[in-house]
Amino acid sequence: MLGYHVSREPRPDGQSYKPADDSAVMMLEFENGARGVLHVSSLAYEETPFGQTHHMEFHGRGGTLYSFTDWDKTQSVSGARDGEGAIHDLPIPDHIWGTARRDFVPHTYKDVFRDQDFMARGFVSAIANNTSVEPSFRDGARIQRYLEAALLSAQEGRRVEVNEIQAKE
Repeated sequence: MLGYHVSREPRPDGQSYKPADDSAVMMLEFENGARGVLHVSSLAYEETPFGQTHHMEFHGRGGTLYSFTDWDKTQSVSGARDGEGAIHDLPIPDHIWGTARRDFVPHTYKDVFRDQDFMARGFVSAIANNTSVEPSFRDGARIQRYLEAALLSAQEGRRVEVNEIQAKE
């Protein structure tokens, strides 16, 4: 489900902006029958210097993980494995942080996405160096099929199976 709820002021040239989605909810069913829900919104104000927070929860048979970022000072992960007892803070290992600063969330973001080979920068480096990268371009094409299925579902108001979307080779 996609939607926009806030009217935008006209562009500087007086023309209207094309409405853009400012919220999305996606329900997923995994191959093993488990279900997941993604909810993103650019409208949910949070009292932080950046007016936003990021919350993620991952629940499974083997345990639970929570991630919280306030876009100021807090980048935390907590959780517990089945049988471990109460939820507790989980340190993020140094090999995941790499050389990123951890003092101020925007510094971490800048270091990870502009100085380290993660996300799109990793793909560009792999092309420039003629090396393979994980996730691969094939993985990216597979994810594109999921996104196209989600968009078709929103347009047609029905459940869309990923196999309905033709792979583009």
